Amino acid sequence: MGVMNIIVHARGKDVSICWEGGAGEIENVMAAARRMADAEGLSTDELARIALTYLVRHGKLMDPPAEEIQVCFILFFVLSTCERTRAELAENTSEITADVMVKGTNATIRISGGDAINGDYEVETFH
Repeated sequence: MGVMNIIVHARGKDVSICWEGGAGEIENVMAAARRMADAEGLSTDELARIALTYLVRHGKLMDPPAEEIQVCFILFFVLSTCERTRAELAENTSEITADVMVKGTNATIRISGGDAINGDYEVETFH
């Protein structure tokens, strides 16, 4: 199992999410996001954008129980951006940091830690 620290830089605040999981937990997050999106008639990408938009606009996570759903979609967003990150978390006990910086309609996810997965990933997040 690996540990992922996600830091979303939003409105001058850093919001941290710490998540631990392996292959089974990663698949559970991905499947839960798909199920919730299907139930709402939206895509997983749309719901991930909503989760990030709330965080950027308000500088905080939603109140429980919505917080769990929001975290699920932020995890989905980061995990679906870089397949190597998913594999790295699933295969060993690495600690990975994902810095998410949102500017305008784009997000940059800076991945660091683990074995050879370091890099920046530009993602168009908001339409």
